[in-house]
Amino acid sequence: MPPVGRVGRCLAVGDVFTSGLTGHVGGRDGLEVAVTEELRALGWEPTDVCDDGAFGIDLAIEDPRTGLFGIGIECDAPRHPLLECARAREVWRPQVLRRSVPVLHRVSSHRWFHEPDVERARLRTAVAHALGERT
Repeated sequence: MPPVGRVGRCLAVGDVFTSGLTGHVGGRDGLEVAVTEELRALGWEPTDVCDDGAFGIDLAIEDPRTGLFGIGIECDAPRHPLLECARAREVWRPQVLRRSVPVLHRVSSHRWFHEPDVERARLRTAVAHALGERT
């Protein structure tokens, strides 16, 4: 049965986009893949968290000192319906997430592709600082 109504059309269009036409690889978008590759090249092993809920993050890196996630990495801002309000997205959500992941870092797709050296340096510095390493 074909999708019906506005939401159904969006889902049908979304199915086309996730099939690889927009850089999605195995359910991950191109930015997430690029950030993962950058982190691995720098010697860290990010974990793919794969949670699309309001409290999902894209990647996390374990802090070797504690064995717990030391930093959570978002590839662009989350787009969950509960987070449409900036206060929920930028204040409430990070406060809740920091109860389990002490440091959150957001990678901007715009900067990643237009100012790659700046955004990669921000990422490297954030991870090193979160894991107690020198930069």
